[in-house]
Amino acid sequence: LAWWIAQRRVAPEQKKVMKSRLVKTTALLTFLMYPGLGVKIFNVFKCMEIEDELYFVADFSQRCFRDKHLTLTLFAVLFLFLYIVGMPAMLWRRLYRHRVEIKQRFTTPIHPHVEARFGHLYGPYEPTFWYGELIEMGKKLLLTAGLSMFAQDSVIQLLLGILISFAHLMYMMKKQPFLENLDDLLSQCSGIQIFFFHLAVSL
Repeated sequence: LAWWIAQRRVAPEQKKVMKSRLVKTTALLTFLMYPGLGVKIFNVFKCMEIEDELYFVADFSQRCFRDKHLTLTLFAVLFLFLYIVGMPAMLWRRLYRHRVEIKQRFTTPIHPHVEARFGHLYGPYEPTFWYGELIEMGKKLLLTAGLSMFAQDSVIQLLLGILISFAHLMYMMKKQPFLENLDDLLSQCSGIQIFFFHLAVSL
């Protein structure tokens, strides 16, 4: 809708600039809202069995996959594919299409529209890690929406939190994907903090 309005309000020579701004803004909003919306969507599928019946955890007056909850589930599935799966897939496709340009950006100037639209995604990373921000999206989704599917402070939730945070920490320590050493250090310190937080909660 924003792109349709922009097409009619800006001069023809400014359309590509406007599109680049809209793509960048959409990507930034996606990263900001991704974990929170992921939790909301995943919580729709969270049910509890009581006397051989499944009840919606957020509202025990509703039985799962019936009446209102069925409608809510259908919308959750729709947004699951459009947003949780669709947005990272779209960003990966765009970055993958320009991966050669991104890898060679220090020797060959990259197209200005690619830089304007996706530069904030690959800019902080080494050229070979053009997909680095997508890994961060996956980690955030698993540590928020993924863990929210399990009972609060349950053994499986705590164990998965430890495993996910440890795996990501090992990845960051081994690959060191950022251009700046300080960014690598900060990322590793953050990973250590998250890992020990999950470990302490489990004790």
